[in-house]
Amino acid sequence: MCGIAGIIGFHPHAQDLARSMQQCMVHRGPDSEGCFHNAWASLAVRRLRIVDHERGDQPIKNEDGSVIAVLNGEIYNDTDLRHTLQSCGHTFFSRCDTEVLVHGYEQWGIDGLLQRLDGMFSFALLDIHKRRAFIARDVFGEKPLYYIAGQKYFAFASEMQAMLSARVIPMQIDAASLHDYFRLHYVPGPSTILQSVHKLQPGHVITIDGNTGVWHSRCFAKIHPVKTQDSLPDAATTVRALVTKSVMDRLRADVPVGTVLSGGLDSSIITAIAAKEIPGIPVFNMGFSEEAFDESSAARTLAQHVGAVLHPHTLTPEEGLRTLPKVIASMDEPCGDQALLPLYLLAHDAKTTVRVLLTGDGADEIFGGYAYYAHAGQTQNFLQNLWREKEVTDSGFPLVSSVAQRQFLLSAPKKYHRFRMPNFRRNDALLMAQEEDIRTWLPDDLLMKTDKMTMASSIEARCPFLSVPLAEYALGLPSHYKRTGTVSKVVLREAFCDLLPPEIYRRPKQAFAVPIGTWLRGHWRSFAEDVFRLQQDDGCRPNACIALLQEHMKGADCARLLYAILAYRLWFHEHSHSGNKAPVAVSPSTCSRVLAR
Repeated sequence: MCGIAGIIGFHPHAQDLARSMQQCMVHRGPDSEGCFHNAWASLAVRRLRIVDHERGDQPIKNEDGSVIAVLNGEIYNDTDLRHTLQSCGHTFFSRCDTEVLVHGYEQWGIDGLLQRLDGMFSFALLDIHKRRAFIARDVFGEKPLYYIAGQKYFAFASEMQAMLSARVIPMQIDAASLHDYFRLHYVPGPSTILQSVHKLQPGHVITIDGNTGVWHSRCFAKIHPVKTQDSLPDAATTVRALVTKSVMDRLRADVPVGTVLSGGLDSSIITAIAAKEIPGIPVFNMGFSEEAFDESSAARTLAQHVGAVLHPHTLTPEEGLRTLPKVIASMDEPCGDQALLPLYLLAHDAKTTVRVLLTGDGADEIFGGYAYYAHAGQTQNFLQNLWREKEVTDSGFPLVSSVAQRQFLLSAPKKYHRFRMPNFRRNDALLMAQEEDIRTWLPDDLLMKTDKMTMASSIEARCPFLSVPLAEYALGLPSHYKRTGTVSKVVLREAFCDLLPPEIYRRPKQAFAVPIGTWLRGHWRSFAEDVFRLQQDDGCRPNACIALLQEHMKGADCARLLYAILAYRLWFHEHSHSGNKAPVAVSPSTCSRVLAR
């Protein structure tokens, strides 16, 4: 795992800027740093050592130094690729998976290399002889990569705030992205919250001419559902084999590995499989002092059942408030996903014990786990009416705000531009919804959240459910293998019913929620009022923010939107005041003084 950055083409301060971005990402790679510079390219990298501590530092070169690569992520099939390349005459210097990239490019070219990779990654690769550079991102978008194109250069980094702090990019809010944020509580790619800055889309590669900085982007991979006629028992057998293999692939490391255990089905399956391979594996759970939101008893049951060592943490509103500014300072973009808080603390707990955490991300998308997918089984007219009323996204995901609320909250309201009309006449409405979430919600919210919150504590997160063969098989299954009535993830439950306690595999899907609504009416209220009253040029109307909080205090449920506003206003304050250094979190105890500056 690494933080990577670079500038391709001509920029008078390319080397200094690359190094400056590198120094803003020490948390992504506290173990070593490396750089490469020539007349048309500057690369910089920070490394978190997971495999081959002694010889795996980056950048990695081929035998004659004509191909150079930096990698953020893991290539899970690097051993197989290494053996193939060695049989073709290539000599390897290390056990590091990054070295597979340089020799694979030599042997197969960029397209042949990308088609063979199984992993989570964003990487940059230089072809010195052809004066050409490539940057690529994995098909699910597990590892982020941001970029901006100048007139004669192309700059990129694993973190947008590294580009901002190094002054590679200006702090200019994009009005359309701001509206998208208040619709969704995240900014969908390829846009970002800032003008001129983009996210490299999942499964895409950009080719850059080192002489001119001219570039073009294209898709190299998509997830294609594989239709099957398997019976439910046969499908369950296949799912079990695919999930087990994916977990085993992601346990490989030269450092201690643990799991995130919420107590739900997905994380319980991963933990149960991992515990067979690593007896006494450390597992980390986040509970809440509010009983209605707490799943820690289920986590304790599962840990005892499989012999894992549970590390529990109970989050209180006081600790949540102390932690919130640190969370915001760790985010490249504003994100209104409330699970950021507990995940940040969980990773902070884990860093003294492990370097790698396995998570359950992706299971709901590929197996149809979300409650709102139940709409996919209803009539076409029902879905079309929901969409026309702008209450949901194309997948059924409920929006954070209405058009009227956005016009009230934002100082420069724009005409609403809705997304394309979904194809509700498609034979499989559930699959349509799943694919839409995999394209947007998964990479731009869930995986971004997981990456930022774990890397803030120098932890590498791995997602076993995001295996291409597993996802393509699961997505291609009949809808009733995914959902029947109130039962979700039918085939996944069937596949692992003998491995889990009955109270775990029979549990209905429970959305991971944080009691933000309660906290805003209590311990968080004063802090929220201070933030909402801020006079800053972020596009929000302070009086409207306060009015919405007052509605919530009177009993309306405005928690999702209020948290999205709080996260955005804090994010803007942190990053607009960060100058040429990485943001430093505001302390709630000195909130009024600091926010007044």
